[in-house]
Amino acid sequence: MKVSGALGAAAISGFPAILSAQTVTNAIKVGLVGCGGRGTGAASQALRADDLTELVAVADVDQERVDQSLATLKKIQRISDRVKVESSKQFLGLDAYQK
Repeated sequence: MKVSGALGAAAISGFPAILSAQTVTNAIKVGLVGCGGRGTGAASQALRADDLTELVAVADVDQERVDQSLATLKKIQRISDRVKVESSKQFLGLDAYQK
């Protein structure tokens, strides 16, 4: 099937407008499973490895560990602004890694 003439030009010229309406980000989104010392350390290293990295989800069996891990990461000035874990992205339980 060939598209030519005004129809082809309209389709091609409309394409950049469609792309510009969407948010494009180069962020590398990281999720942490296991918020103990090793997991928190690994998340810290991942966030320091690239300035575009963001922590967006965590999973653990204990809410206190999640809270402690996030608090620890937010204390690190270099990465604190990239710890972006909303409460809806904090998963608890033995099956938390599946969520």
